Amino acid sequence: MKKLFVMALLGLFSLTSYAQKVLSGSFELPANEKYLALDWDCSQTLFEKKFTEKEWKSMKGADWDEAKKEVLEEIIRDMNKKMSKTRVVAVLPGSELQGAYTLYICPQTLDSKGNNKTTYILKDAQGNEIGRTEFKGSGGHWGSFANLMGDGYEDAGEKLASLITKYNKTKK
Repeated sequence: MKKLFVMALLGLFSLTSYAQKVLSGSFELPANEKYLALDWDCSQTLFEKKFTEKEWKSMKGADWDEAKKEVLEEIIRDMNKKMSKTRVVAVLPGSELQGAYTLYICPQTLDSKGNNKTTYILKDAQGNEIGRTEFKGSGGHWGSFANLMGDGYEDAGEKLASLITKYNKTKK
């Protein structure tokens, strides 16, 4: 009986740990919308030891801008693989495939190992917020800052792709 109870508890925990929680709004795009741009908004980020972006940038040099671009490309590539059952394709900001919606990746905290707590905000072309969610990501253990940050956004990106898939499945 104890084993059954423990197994049921573990099952419940595993289900809730992968649940996607929308904090506000929705992540459903209009039926005619195919492209979703992804972009960074680091204006509210608290870096390791509460460094501002300017202080972090001065410590890391140009690596910060390179890391953001490299990680964004990786997130988009991974999301598109996981969103294959949707009509939505993630693209870089400013792409010729640009749609009317942008998903902003807004890190709340980010440390030197790439661990992060990030808010994701979906906005329309007028800048109106459509949906908001939040995920944590576990960074890496070795490599460049971009590599560690990429590790941190890989699991959060998987959850995000699942959320977008849930709201934007291709109708059969």
